[in-house]
Amino acid sequence: MWYIPHSHLWKEGIDMPMIYVPFVAAAASGVSEASDFDLATVMTNAVTSVQGDLLKVLAIVVAAAVVIYGAVVGVRFGLKWMKSLGKA
Repeated sequence: MWYIPHSHLWKEGIDMPMIYVPFVAAAASGVSEASDFDLATVMTNAVTSVQGDLLKVLAIVVAAAVVIYGAVVGVRFGLKWMKSLGKA
């Protein structure tokens, strides 16, 4: 019999919370899936994924900033040129 904290009732093992099922299944099979877990590989993959995502975003942001800055500089020089034509 398993105690389910959310219902406060004693139930059969088949009605236990889903969070406990993988742990019970792994213990019952006799093979620990935790032995196949490699934290270094998981962390390397996570950092590589985040790094790739950040570089993609950075490439977009830098390109947008350069285009906006170029437009501002172009408008400034254009206005100066137009003023110089008016003075001549």
